[in-house]
Amino acid sequence: MKSVNGEFIQGKANQDSRLKKFGVRAGAGAMALMGSASAWATGDPVKEQINTAVSTGQSNYTLVVVGVIALCAISFGLGLLAKRLSN
Repeated sequence: MKSVNGEFIQGKANQDSRLKKFGVRAGAGAMALMGSASAWATGDPVKEQINTAVSTGQSNYTLVVVGVIALCAISFGLGLLAKRLSN
C-alpha cells in the first residue's frame, strides 16, 4: 500500500484501471498487426522463391553427401580387393 496525500492507495486497483484503459487498445493493435503480417506473408513471391531455393539446395546437398559416401565405400572395397589379390 502506498500513501499519497495521507490516503492509502492499493496497487491492485491502480493496475486494474491501467489495464482497462490500455489493455483494449493494446490488444486491438496486436491483433491488427498479427492479421496484417499473416495476410502479407501468404502471397509473397520472394519468400516462395527463397523457400524453393532452400529446398532444392538441401536435396542437392543430400545427393552430394550420399554420392561421396558411396564413392568412399566403392574405393575402399576395390582397394581391399586389390590388396587381397596382390598377396
